[in-house]
Amino acid sequence: MIFLTLLLVAIIYAGININHISSGSSSGGGSSGSSSGGGSSTKIVVKVSPQYSTQHHFSLVMKHYHPMFDVQIDNTSNSNKDQLTIVTQPEANKLNLRAVASLYNAELFLVGHRQSFIDKIQDLRKSKLTVNIGPKASQLETISKRLIQEAGLEIGNDIYTTNYSDEEVIKLFGYAIDLCFVLDATPNRFLSDLSLQHPLTFLDINLGPIEMFTPVHININEHRVFYPSLNNFRFKHIWSYQTPFVLATPIETDETIVLIAKETIEEFSDIFSQLPYWR
Repeated sequence: MIFLTLLLVAIIYAGININHISSGSSSGGGSSGSSSGGGSSTKIVVKVSPQYSTQHHFSLVMKHYHPMFDVQIDNTSNSNKDQLTIVTQPEANKLNLRAVASLYNAELFLVGHRQSFIDKIQDLRKSKLTVNIGPKASQLETISKRLIQEAGLEIGNDIYTTNYSDEEVIKLFGYAIDLCFVLDATPNRFLSDLSLQHPLTFLDINLGPIEMFTPVHININEHRVFYPSLNNFRFKHIWSYQTPFVLATPIETDETIVLIAKETIEEFSDIFSQLPYWR
């Protein structure tokens, strides 16, 4: 079983396109797990956002070990009553979802082109540089604006901001975009792809307490294992923030579905803990 997990990790992180996932008819029943009643064709949908590559990967691992789960890639914030979703804890609170299980941590980074020679977020004052803050109405945009404000920066005066997708950032980084905020687990596909094309640096973000985010001390050398072109000039250790991803569901979801989800996370915890981003 462990071999199968590691093989799945290797396949997905090698860059095979797995975006075309059918969300419906899977033959064979689903008598696994501890569900009571219900038809054998019943599926529990796990909705993930295309913004987080690790969400997608983890949901596929869940589906691999428990055929009752199915995966739906959806960028909308609404959730069906009997549908699970993987979100950060702040997003769960905002959407009034209840956390079924805590999964792994999302780390927040402010990523710059190494040639910009910027060490910390406060250095952006009067810089007139362009910072991508994530898609509009996303959790990343919300926390990015909060950090910009906490750092005493003024959008339109000190910096300019954009709302490009990950794919657009990779194309425009170093040209139309100077820096970008990233919120995902480590390693993640976006930073891996960006690191293959550009020399990167992580800026120090030390702004005191931020609600629902925990300060974290990051060793740059440990992250270079995943992002080869990462090479901070002066700061080999930086401060940033992290928050957990949680498996969440609407308050009124059937307790049987909640129980199956909890038991699946517990039953395969030893396997999940071997995933590279599970920390």
